[in-house]
Amino acid sequence: MLDWLSKELLETYCFSNIDEDRTRSKEVIINGRPYIKYGVECATTVVALKYKVFDPSINRHKFVILYGIARQNPGDLIITAEEGKEIAMENALINPVMKVEYMNDPDAFTVNLFMRAYVAGLPVKFVNTKQELKSLNKDLKLYNRKTGMKSNEYYHQYYVDFRNKFMED
Repeated sequence: MLDWLSKELLETYCFSNIDEDRTRSKEVIINGRPYIKYGVECATTVVALKYKVFDPSINRHKFVILYGIARQNPGDLIITAEEGKEIAMENALINPVMKVEYMNDPDAFTVNLFMRAYVAGLPVKFVNTKQELKSLNKDLKLYNRKTGMKSNEYYHQYYVDFRNKFMED
């Protein structure tokens, strides 16, 4: 049993796919027929907190990593990396999705690889279009949708911003 009163925060790690190309496809079944659905996957942010915690049962310290996750609401188009990091950090502190214990200190590569693998294994969830939200009887005013911009214009601007980010260097 770990003595959490003796914990010491060593490092904080963060992984987010908000700046990556998140276009995906998945098979859906509508009225008994399979279709391929294309869309933009919801952004996901993971924060990992690495602690050094004393374990009295073995009389030595263990390294414990708590992982918190934040996923984009399918109704929201406008999101920020800072917002995702803040929510994931809060979840890592009060409601972690997993706790991993190590006898030896894990390196940053191992932790980041674990976070990427976790995000890659999550089920694909698409950002909803305006028509999908309307068909679900959702009030569009409850989501931070861009007004006056068609969805294809938004995705074009998303692509241009994404491309410019990597062309700056």
